Amino acid sequence: MKEATIRAVLIGIFVGIIFGAANAYVGLRVGMTVSASIPAAIVGMALLKLAKKGHILEGNIIQTVGSAGESLAAGVIFTLPALYVWGEDPGMLRITLISMLAGGLGVLLMVPLRDYLVRIEDQSLPFPEGRACAKVLEAGQGQAGQAKLIFIGFFVGLAYQFFINGKTLGLWPGFIAINLPFVPSAQISADLTPELLAVGFLVGPSVANAMVSGGALGWLVLIPLIAFFGSHVHTAFFPETTIPLSHMTPDEIWNKYIRYIGAGTITIGGIIALIKATPALYRSLKDSIKGIYTKSTHKNDLSLSTVLLGTIGIGITLALLPRNFIPLGFIGAILVIVFAFIFVAVSARIVGIVGSSNNPVSGMTIATLIGVTTILVASGQGGNNIRVEALIIGAIVCIAAAIAADTSQDLKTGYILGATPWKQQIGEIVGVLTSSLTIAWVLYILHASYHIGSKELPAPQANLMAVVIDGITGGNLPWVLVFIGAILATITWLLNINIMAFAIGMYLPFSLSVPIFIGGIARFLIKQQGASERQLETGTLFSSGLIAGSALCGVLIALLVFLSQFFGSVDSALITIQSAPKLDSSLFSLIVFLGLAVYLYILSKSRNNQENNH
Repeated sequence: MKEATIRAVLIGIFVGIIFGAANAYVGLRVGMTVSASIPAAIVGMALLKLAKKGHILEGNIIQTVGSAGESLAAGVIFTLPALYVWGEDPGMLRITLISMLAGGLGVLLMVPLRDYLVRIEDQSLPFPEGRACAKVLEAGQGQAGQAKLIFIGFFVGLAYQFFINGKTLGLWPGFIAINLPFVPSAQISADLTPELLAVGFLVGPSVANAMVSGGALGWLVLIPLIAFFGSHVHTAFFPETTIPLSHMTPDEIWNKYIRYIGAGTITIGGIIALIKATPALYRSLKDSIKGIYTKSTHKNDLSLSTVLLGTIGIGITLALLPRNFIPLGFIGAILVIVFAFIFVAVSARIVGIVGSSNNPVSGMTIATLIGVTTILVASGQGGNNIRVEALIIGAIVCIAAAIAADTSQDLKTGYILGATPWKQQIGEIVGVLTSSLTIAWVLYILHASYHIGSKELPAPQANLMAVVIDGITGGNLPWVLVFIGAILATITWLLNINIMAFAIGMYLPFSLSVPIFIGGIARFLIKQQGASERQLETGTLFSSGLIAGSALCGVLIALLVFLSQFFGSVDSALITIQSAPKLDSSLFSLIVFLGLAVYLYILSKSRNNQENNH
């Protein structure tokens, strides 16, 4: 039975580019990405059915190639946009090359671990996403309803985004805000976009509640407090250097003060998550290394010589690249291989226990940055070059760990279905290479049209990486605010609240947390009706489509805005579209958004009732 057919690979590449671009947009907005394996599997099987050809192993190759784009996007957008924060242009060639080398490294370092983690540890490592994807592929041979849900969500999300985006039709406001009359400078706001509603549904009430709590603390407590006590301070107050505190707007207070508190909270949250996972991390590393030397007649992976030559080749390439392009040298290349080996082994195993959604990649990246930056500072290096070198090392490790986690889940799916491991490993590499060619363009276009680091695309993790590196290299940081954030993280941990979600909520504009909270409420209400996880799949698939459609529309709009600078016809078309009549009503915006939330609830609930009746 053929697996890696040209048809399957091409469909996988297409799906990977779509979900990679969508995840880049969503990740830069809210600091979270969503797994693409199951949506990729469903879409792939649906397209194979349309062609009246194909089988389950081809579907497995499609999701293997396709999901690589999502994981690559996550690793890239969590780190490399920090260069934009520092006012530097990462350069599309540099982003592309880093993505290719880091993604390839993640796949190669995972290869020797595959047999031990996936086959030998089959009973002790559940690999939840890998098993779920296998079930979807098995069911997909006879069901078309799952793909229909994704496609409906896709077109609803795409149309909704096109209608509300101010750079296109802008028929009604996508943003609403309400000032609280009794608390000056306090404001409840919401970006009423479908991808945020869908993210809330996917992450569930626990994460959504923590996010909105962090946002409420920042925007409804800390900002009003700073504004109240600063109302008589008629001079600029560090880190602000020009605007008097008494004249600062809530947005300016958030930008100059609350963001640093949030950064401190995220940093300590990542470190606490890493410390809590230390026993599992240690066992994962030890068992993974043991698995390399386990002799087995069942291994059907890429050869160890291929892995060694590929890894050495990547290391030498990184070392020999011009230092004004990728400033690593041999020391930096060695640090990359060492940290990547450790965290690839850890990441590949830990997702088998807790799933990809709970993989502490941010914590691993922070640990890498702290370790690498400290080593580089101790070696006597300084200046801007050390910041860029540390960031690139952290980015490569982050991307490699994210790809390794995805690879291990995909290989588990393949193991259950009887696929050939080396063909999947090649598929992962193909997915990495093709997605690397597009992710740089996506970042460049998004930055040119929306500006990465703005309220529209705050890029929380990338900003955090910049703060960590600046802090160690002696940057002029407001350490008091960072330490306040660290104390908040500790309190949050003691209260058993999801630290990272709480911290991201504080760090992001409140308008992004509110719609995510509404999505979480929708999932909570459905679960209160007694829905099982399997029954929640309806809402999950529709939400995955919403995210893909809305986010992809955002990327396409950014592309049109970018092209309008060079082509008068595109500029004229945008002006014509933007001149359409508008309904400037916040109430109408809220009604439409809540209507979508209610539809998501009813859709899932009706499917639940059908399941229960059967």
